[in-house]
Amino acid sequence: MPYSIADYAADIIAGRAEFPSELGDMSTLFGSTPSATAGSSATQGDLSKDVQVSNPPEDSISDLAFSPASEHLAVASWDKKVRIYEIDGQGNSQGKALFDHEGPVLSCCWSKVGTSEEAGS
Repeated sequence: MPYSIADYAADIIAGRAEFPSELGDMSTLFGSTPSATAGSSATQGDLSKDVQVSNPPEDSISDLAFSPASEHLAVASWDKKVRIYEIDGQGNSQGKALFDHEGPVLSCCWSKVGTSEEAGS
């Protein structure tokens, strides 16, 4: 499997890879300097409210979006699919829909009323 952009970004954050110097100094782009140094591990934070989805994507996730009108999550992936999950109050997920595309799906979003989902590959 090729080295994905998401994996590369995770390695930069964890200090396992260097940010390309030809892109300039972006260390204060978000208002602070990175705390991870080479050899240190990334902080995962509080995982107690994370939701594990049933039948997750087979490749890297490129985008996700929560519906503003219901308890649904749209997940776009490099596996050429968009998955729609229903998330209940206890954090359980149930797959509700699967849409195939001809290429990797790079983004997804809901309409402003949250009743339809759009995706782009």
